[in-house]
Amino acid sequence: MRFRFADSLWAERHGKGSGVERRMDGSASRSFDVLDPTAFGRWVLSLGGDAEVELPAEMRRDLQRAAARIAGLHEDTAHA
Repeated sequence: MRFRFADSLWAERHGKGSGVERRMDGSASRSFDVLDPTAFGRWVLSLGGDAEVELPAEMRRDLQRAAARIAGLHEDTAHA
């Protein structure tokens, strides 16, 4: 999972994940052992665009679809 800067600092301070790979832009990738994919997905979505699942690809696609559904619920349809 990749955390954008400054959430990468937050994840580090709070011991979220392991196996840190830091990038030049301040972001960091961290590994997680996921026991409950649904709960993990909700947590990732709660971080907004400041974190994204990189692997596994299936979880990434599922979260992209969920984010699109959520965005669709909040579209302004008054001007459609």
